[in-house]
Amino acid sequence: MLGGRVLIEVWAGEEAVPPLSLLVVFGLVAIVAAVEIAHNRLLVALGRVRRVTGLVLTGALLNLPVSVMLGLYVGLTGVALGTLAAYLVTATLLVREASKAQRS
Repeated sequence: MLGGRVLIEVWAGEEAVPPLSLLVVFGLVAIVAAVEIAHNRLLVALGRVRRVTGLVLTGALLNLPVSVMLGLYVGLTGVALGTLAAYLVTATLLVREASKAQRS
């Protein structure tokens, strides 16, 4: 996010610079994705592949309709917000599952 608009302008030109709101949402997606990936890998290492697959599929199935709906009302930033929402749900489910797995 920091300097993202300048970097994109230098790299791809002024017409390619997205709104700041979109960069902020993508920054948040990156943070949530890092949490999600860490817990995903932990659960896979613990042999919970089937459970991880189900949770990630749930997030993917949530992502499409929410992103389309928000995209219609908010535009491109809405699509990114839909992705963020789905990642938040998936990350929350994975963190919860990893906590349960570590206790057992």
